[in-house]
Amino acid sequence: MIADLPVCVSLAIIAYQDFKNRLVDDWAFLPSLIFFPLALLIYPHILTPVIVKALIMGLLGLLVYKLGLAAQADAIILPLLTFSTGALSPLPSFVGAGIVGLTHISYIFLKRGSKGFSKIVSVEDALKDDKWIPRKVILGDVEEELPMPPEKAWDKLREYRDEKAEVLVSFGTPLAGYFALGYLGYFLLRLFVPSI
Repeated sequence: MIADLPVCVSLAIIAYQDFKNRLVDDWAFLPSLIFFPLALLIYPHILTPVIVKALIMGLLGLLVYKLGLAAQADAIILPLLTFSTGALSPLPSFVGAGIVGLTHISYIFLKRGSKGFSKIVSVEDALKDDKWIPRKVILGDVEEELPMPPEKAWDKLREYRDEKAEVLVSFGTPLAGYFALGYLGYFLLRLFVPSI
């Protein structure tokens, strides 16, 4: 489990950044790379399964990003979930992420109601607040769907900066944060139940 500590550091930073403003710095992923030398020294027998699982999750992350189903950080975090000495990884991280996500979204729904998940704002407001993902630009009677993933939507939205357009935005769920907290929960559980 010592090899998992650098991954925990990375994921704690990622969770904080993703929940705070939905933007994760590239450097936040770097501490997790220390996992491999530590695992090689302490647990050399687990490296092959970890690498195979990381490749599979990396391909899945690339696919969901290319299909516009997730932002970059959400896609990049998927292989990180396999950087674990736990035999069941990444499955418990997904279960934990599901619990965290369901709890967070339920809280938002109870706090704001169903209207708390989308709203119409000015282009400037949409560009200022990264917690809301632009979905559609409304310019008079014309509506234009914005491309996905969110990074492409924000790039396209900048083209409308000087126009009197409105933007339909939807709440951006912090998927990377959910996954990070799921992994951290799995790590903590393994402190008390090492066999999982």
